[in-house]
Amino acid sequence: MAGLLTKGIKLTVDGTALPNLQATPEMGGTPEQVDATTLADAMRHYIAGVKDPGSLEFTFLYDADQEDSSYKTLDSKVGHPDSEYVLTMPDSSTFTFTADVSLRLSAAEVNNVITFIAALSLQSDIEFAAAAEG
Repeated sequence: MAGLLTKGIKLTVDGTALPNLQATPEMGGTPEQVDATTLADAMRHYIAGVKDPGSLEFTFLYDADQEDSSYKTLDSKVGHPDSEYVLTMPDSSTFTFTADVSLRLSAAEVNNVITFIAALSLQSDIEFAAAAEG
């Protein structure tokens, strides 16, 4: 296979699908470099530290006028850091984590759709599960 198209990526929170997802953040992170240089070294030496993915920001169409609104669903999760999020890729592999959410309306422009950003603050590691082969 040459790769996967982004079409079909899904995000759920506590088992509830979140419609109108437009963009996802990078998943994972690069370990910070921790300086392990000694006074005897001629060059700096580093060891891998912890990963800091920062806030995971997902972009959605603003949809508070809809019954199955992502905005309303996520707003009900504010202050609930034990909420479980699952990002499912088109091949059925998943990234699962718990997070607290904060919401903000994106800047508005002439002749553009209204969007909002769900910023997820991790409360657990991100666990990857590969798609079943078959």
